[in-house]
Amino acid sequence: MKGHALRSFALATAVIALNGAGFAQNAAGCRNVRFSEEVLSRFPKAPQACLDVINRDGQDYAVFKAQLESVSGNTLRVRIKQPDGTYAAVTNIETKPERRVLIDGKPVQVADLAPDQELTAYVRVDKPMIALPPASESEPLEATPLAAAEPVVARAEPAMPHTASQVGLLGLLGAFLWAIALAVRLTRRKDD
Repeated sequence: MKGHALRSFALATAVIALNGAGFAQNAAGCRNVRFSEEVLSRFPKAPQACLDVINRDGQDYAVFKAQLESVSGNTLRVRIKQPDGTYAAVTNIETKPERRVLIDGKPVQVADLAPDQELTAYVRVDKPMIALPPASESEPLEATPLAAAEPVVARAEPAMPHTASQVGLLGLLGAFLWAIALAVRLTRRKDD
């Protein structure tokens, strides 16, 4: 029994150490990458939000998480996750509608994506280009220009419709005053 517990503890320690080493390696990749000025001008928090760095087709890409806002034709509107857990302003990613991307390890057509899904996004470190990971390693990345983030527009609270009027309140006040007058009149008659 003691030997089994010791082996389990050793195995758990090894797994934790390997995961920690993998995380440190990913974090080191993000710390060591130098984003171009163009990329930083469009995505200033890229170094802090970077999760990993990969090399595809001879280009280095920083890996980020993004939240899907909407899909319209071949345009995906996404918000890249910031280091503090909030999301940046909306940016557009152009794809082919039949393009398939990986969502939770499963290939999904872009047209079938739903708002609020979390996506992985790749941003080239040397050039402001963004891509979604393809459904298979054999498919090339389709990077499109990383547009400047759309400004966040504060939405005003919608005005409630003005369907009620003061006529009902005036009617209620009139009925109340009429009841008081009637009570006063009945009280005077009893006294007489």
